[in-house]
Amino acid sequence: ASKTFNLDALEGIKAIKDELKRTRSQLEHFIDTSASIISALVPDSAAADGWRVSYVSGNVLRLTGHPPADWLEQAGFWFEHVHPDDRLRVRQAQQQLQATGEFRQRYRFRHREGGYRWIDDQLQLCRGADGQPLEIVGSWRDVTEQEQTQQALRDRQVKLDTFLAHAPAALAMFNREMRYLFASQRWIQDFQLGAVGDLTGHSHYELCPDLPPHWRQAHQRAFAGETVRREEEFYRLP
Repeated sequence: ASKTFNLDALEGIKAIKDELKRTRSQLEHFIDTSASIISALVPDSAAADGWRVSYVSGNVLRLTGHPPADWLEQAGFWFEHVHPDDRLRVRQAQQQLQATGEFRQRYRFRHREGGYRWIDDQLQLCRGADGQPLEIVGSWRDVTEQEQTQQALRDRQVKLDTFLAHAPAALAMFNREMRYLFASQRWIQDFQLGAVGDLTGHSHYELCPDLPPHWRQAHQRAFAGETVRREEEFYRLP
């Protein structure tokens, strides 16, 4: 009976190990095929910043061109590949991790094939029961396409603002309280508002208090959705 019990126990242990192996394999496959890179760092007094990479998921090769071994075996590998223009900002945020327990930055990281990819990097500091740092767990995402789209939109906005500001016609945009959102140079000249400086937020009615009542009524009709048009009307500036 004793031998039978031991055999049953060994078979049970083997089944548990097999199940753990399958679960780990499934988890590694999930991580390696996901869009996010998972990493972990542990305290290391020999490291320049006091931390050493102890784990990085295999998909780091697909997303950055660098194999996990580069991260695990080369001290300072990550920071050396951060874009020089982003390093100071990233380092300052990293230094706050100890105090805040969190880190989130977007920066450019050099791909093995050359060129830079935009990375959204999030880190979480884990502490033990005694309050001492135990581990840093991180998650990376490649957000290059998102950054490129946002930059393209910003570039288009700059071009539009430049065009409107220097348009030959007098153009202005207001919120529902008739406060300035935008005014072209021609508008500023026609209404002699150059001395005001930046018009944004200023009330058109305060700057031009003598506007005829029917003009104010026309503004409200326009806010209600009506297209209001007047070919020409004389207005004496205050």
